Amino acid sequence: MATLSQASGSPDHGRSTGIAARIRRTRLRLLLALRITIIVVGGYFLMSGFAALLGLFLHTMALNISDAMLWSAMLGFILYIPLIMWAFAAPPRHHPATVILTLALGTCAFAAYLTPTSMPA
Repeated sequence: MATLSQASGSPDHGRSTGIAARIRRTRLRLLLALRITIIVVGGYFLMSGFAALLGLFLHTMALNISDAMLWSAMLGFILYIPLIMWAFAAPPRHHPATVILTLALGTCAFAAYLTPTSMPA
């Protein structure tokens, strides 16, 4: 038996068009946009903090500072892509955006703490 919306020829195809449904759809779109923003920007900050820490580590291992930063930046870029892929592939119940944001804040804070205030010439 056809529902009333199907029988009347309404283009909504049986979907509810009330204000609550519109608010729910808008809320879901905003949450998705927030999740995408956190993953992309947080992933960038995570990899920049990782690159800074790796560059400091490689420099302490007797590698030239320019070479150390070059290698760490390249590795950070290479690791950024799988991080983004994992974050979008992981189910939302694993909270990938929260994991990325927490690690990004931690690595950036740790890199800022370890970075000397003035680099020797």
